[in-house]
Amino acid sequence: MLEYVGLIIQLVLFVLVLLWIRQDVQEKEMETKIYWIWTLAAFAGLLFLGIPGLAIVTLSYYFWSRHIR
Repeated sequence: MLEYVGLIIQLVLFVLVLLWIRQDVQEKEMETKIYWIWTLAAFAGLLFLGIPGLAIVTLSYYFWSRHIR
């Protein structure tokens, strides 16, 4: 059971990042295409690098979205 704790943490962080990106995209009235692109990037980051990859994509989205504003 203990070996699944890391996977559960990754899943929870992934869902939180997706919810945050979705809320930000809707707030700024951007296209849903932007949401799906960042969703795929977050999934790829999580798949290839784990939590550090998800953090890199999240920070990239944060700086990109502040620049778009």
